[in-house]
Amino acid sequence: MTTDRRTTTAPPTWHAILAEVEPAGSLVMKKGPLAGRQPPHACRVVQSLAAALKNRPQQIADGTPAPPTWLIAPSRRIGNQWVETLARVGCPVVNLQVTTVSALAFNVIAGDLAGESCRVASRQAKQSIIERLLNAHSGSLELFTRSGVSAARLAKLVLNSIEALQMAGLSPDDVCKALHDQPKGRDLRILMRAYEEELVTLSLIDKAGQVIRATEAVKQGRIPPNVRRILVPDDLDLTKLERDMLEAFGKATDVTLEDLATDPPLSDQPSTAERDHEGSPEVPGEAAWGAEFFQAIGESNEVRGVLRKCLANELRFDEVEIIHTDSSTYPSLIREIVAALPRQEDFEDPDDTRRRTGAPLPVTIAEGLSVRDSKPGRALLAWMQWCRDGHPQGGLERMVREGLLQVRSKEHAVSASMIVKTMRQLRFGHGLERLASLASEKLQLLSELTFERYLAERGNDDNADEVLTQVEFEQDQQRHLATLKSIIALTGKLRDCDLFLRKSDGEDSPLLELKCAHLFVEQLCQGNSEFDGNAKNVLVEAIADAILWQGDLISDNTAWLEQLPSELVVMGAGPRPGCLHISHIGSGGHSGRPYTFIIGLDEDRFPGSVTDDPVLTDQDRMRLNQAHPDSDLAEGAAAARRKMDSWWRLLARLGGQIFLGFSCRDTDEGAEMFPSPAVLTLYGRIHKSPSVKASQFMRKLGAPEAFVPSVA
Repeated sequence: MTTDRRTTTAPPTWHAILAEVEPAGSLVMKKGPLAGRQPPHACRVVQSLAAALKNRPQQIADGTPAPPTWLIAPSRRIGNQWVETLARVGCPVVNLQVTTVSALAFNVIAGDLAGESCRVASRQAKQSIIERLLNAHSGSLELFTRSGVSAARLAKLVLNSIEALQMAGLSPDDVCKALHDQPKGRDLRILMRAYEEELVTLSLIDKAGQVIRATEAVKQGRIPPNVRRILVPDDLDLTKLERDMLEAFGKATDVTLEDLATDPPLSDQPSTAERDHEGSPEVPGEAAWGAEFFQAIGESNEVRGVLRKCLANELRFDEVEIIHTDSSTYPSLIREIVAALPRQEDFEDPDDTRRRTGAPLPVTIAEGLSVRDSKPGRALLAWMQWCRDGHPQGGLERMVREGLLQVRSKEHAVSASMIVKTMRQLRFGHGLERLASLASEKLQLLSELTFERYLAERGNDDNADEVLTQVEFEQDQQRHLATLKSIIALTGKLRDCDLFLRKSDGEDSPLLELKCAHLFVEQLCQGNSEFDGNAKNVLVEAIADAILWQGDLISDNTAWLEQLPSELVVMGAGPRPGCLHISHIGSGGHSGRPYTFIIGLDEDRFPGSVTDDPVLTDQDRMRLNQAHPDSDLAEGAAAARRKMDSWWRLLARLGGQIFLGFSCRDTDEGAEMFPSPAVLTLYGRIHKSPSVKASQFMRKLGAPEAFVPSVA
C-alpha cells in the first residue's frame, strides 16, 4: 500500500512567514498633505460635491449596492479633476460616475441604437453629407453657392449653423418663418430637411438626435436602472435641447436631480474673510486680490518668466498650473522650453542621449497639441508643396534632413545625413524619375568597382585623397551601396503615393489625392516619439474617414488636406503627478493646484475680438431669439459677455497664489504690446482705482522678463 506523500510530508519552511513586523517599520495611515507640499484648493463646486456625497448610502435596503451618482461636467477631464481634488482633501469618493450631457443622452438610448444598428455620425461624415447636399441642391439654393469659397469650408460653416439651430430646438419651418421667408431662411429649410433625411437613410445620428431621443425616452420612463441620481453644476452653458432633457430627468419620479453651487464671478471688492498670519487668503475665491503681475518681451520670455518664478520659489511642477489664452502659441512653446531644461538623467549619464529623447516630458496639456507641430503634420504639408513644385532636389533634401521621412529600414540602416550627402552628389535637380535613374546608375557602377580598379583610378588622379586600405575600401563601398539602395527604395515609395505620377500612369479618381496622402502618412512619416506616433495615427484615421464618407464626391481635397493638421490635436491629458499642467483659459483652473500662472493676457489675445458667423449672423440670431425666446442662440455681444463672465469666475475659483503675465513687445514685428483691459480692471479693483492707464500700470511692474534674467 502506498502513501500519498502530499498528505504526510510537512510543508517547506518558506511557506510560513512568522517574522513579526516591528511597529516602527509598519505602515501607518496619515492624514493631510505630503510634507513640504501645499494642499490642493477645493473650489465651490468641489465643496458642493462633497456635501452632496456626504452620508450617501452605498447600499439599499436589501443589501445590494446603490446605483452610482452621476456628475455632469463640462468635460470628463474637468470632472475628473474635481473628483481628484475631492479625494485629495480627504473626502472619500465611491460610486461616482463623471459624464457630460451628450454622454448621458447616449447612455440612455445606447440599447435602442444598438438594436437599430444606428451609429453616431463623425464630424467628417456630417461635413461630407452637407457637402453632398450643397451639390445636389445647387439648382434650388438661392444664397448658399460655392462662388468665392471652397466647398469644404462652405460645408463646415453651414454645418456649424445647422447644429446650432438644432440644439436650440428650432425646426426648419421655425427658421424660415423667423427669417421672414428670405433666401437664407429658405436655403436653411431645404438643407436642414435634407440633412435629417440623409442621416436616417445612412442609419446615423448626430448630437441633436441623441438628445431628442433621450428626452423622449426619459419622459416615457425608459431610464437605465443605474441612473437614479444626477448632480448638475449651476453654471453649465446648456442649449435648449440639453435643458429640456435635464428637466425631463427632474420630473421623473425615480430620478433625483440636484444642483451644485459653483463660484460666482469675482466681486468688485474683497470680502472680509479672515486672513492667516502671512496675509494670504485661506479660502479659494480670495486669491485674486493678492495676484502678482509681470510682463515679458515676447511669448517665449513670458514662459521663461514662469519657470524662473517656479525655480525662485522652489515650486514643484505638480503644484503648478499654467493657463494660457492662445492654443496655437503657448502649449508647443512651453514643451520646447521645458524640453531644454536639465533633467535628472542628464546628471546620471550625460552621454546617453537615448534616455532623454525616449522619456516623456513632465508636461500635461489639457487641450492637447496641434498635429501641425508634429513631424507627420509638417511632413504632409511639405510633401504636398514638394509635389506641386515638381519634386525639386532642395525640397526632398530638406524633408530628409529635418527627419520628416522614414529613411531607415532593417535592410539599410543609414543616416539621414548620408542620404542628403549622396543626393547632393547625384545632382538630380528635379523629378523622381531622374533621381531613381541616377541612383540606379551609380549603384551599378559602384557594385562593379573592385579594389584593384579603385587603386588604378586613384593612382592616375593627382588630386586624390589618401588611398584607403582594402578593408576600409570594402566598408566604404558597403556604406555607399546601402545609401543608394535606401534612396532607390525611398523614391519607389514616393512614386507610389505621388498624385501627378499616378495620374500620368492612367489612374484618375476624385479620391486619388486622399489615397495618396493616406499612403504617404502611413508608410513614410516618422512616428518614433509619443507625440509623432499619436499624430501619425490620428492623421491616418482622419484621411481614411474622409475616403470612407466622401465616396465619389468631387471636392477640394487639396485645401482639406492642407487644413487637416491644424484642426487635429493629440495627447490631451489631465494633471499628473510630477508634471506641469497646461490648460486654456476657457476650460482651465479646475486642477486645485496651489500655484496658477495665467499668461497671454495682452489686449490682442484676451478677450479678443468677436467674429460674426458668416452663415447665421448676429442679426439672424437676434430675429430667431425674438421669435423663439427659449432658443437662446448665442449672439456676438452675448458671447463677449460670457467670456468676461468666465474670466471673473475663473479668478473666483482659484486658490493659493496667482500670477498674471502678458507680453509687452511683439518680437517679430518689433511693436509694443499692451495688457488686456481685463488685467487693468482687476488691477484697479485691487488698488481701488476706478481707472488705470496701461502706461502707468506697466511702469509699476518694473523691468520685463527677457532672455537673460535681470537678476542673476
